[in-house]
Amino acid sequence: MSIFVLDADGLIKLTKAGVIEELAKYRKCVITEEVFSESVKKGKERFYEDAFVIEKLINRKLLALEKIKFAEIGNLGKGEASTLALYKKKKGDAIITDDRKFLSVLEEQNIPFMVPIDVITVLLKKRKITRKMASEALEKIKFLTREELYIKAKSEIGD
Repeated sequence: MSIFVLDADGLIKLTKAGVIEELAKYRKCVITEEVFSESVKKGKERFYEDAFVIEKLINRKLLALEKIKFAEIGNLGKGEASTLALYKKKKGDAIITDDRKFLSVLEEQNIPFMVPIDVITVLLKKRKITRKMASEALEKIKFLTREELYIKAKSEIGD
């Protein structure tokens, strides 16, 4: 089974887009305790709706939570550094993130990754979500993502 490791940025955007559950049902999704702290603990303190959704997915065992030892990496946060370590330990298939600094590290290390908008188009192509759901998901994160990626995804879903 494919394993996707998500950092907080990717996890939060897919949750806001409303497609994280479909992804978690389709492929094994794993996060670290550091990502949990960033996305759920801090999010709940600020009453962010997505934090409660993520916590429910963990409680339902759709999203796996793992503890891992990791080394800090230059200008990356703990969430990204722990995500990279977990990806390597689990021999994951890809990391899901939209953090530009992290993306450049992944490119340098030749590590496969997907940005949240790509996940939405893949879910549509694999028929895990409808065209309407894909279009709505894109709209929900339109202002959280790069314009060129949004435009490309809109054309890919035929919207």
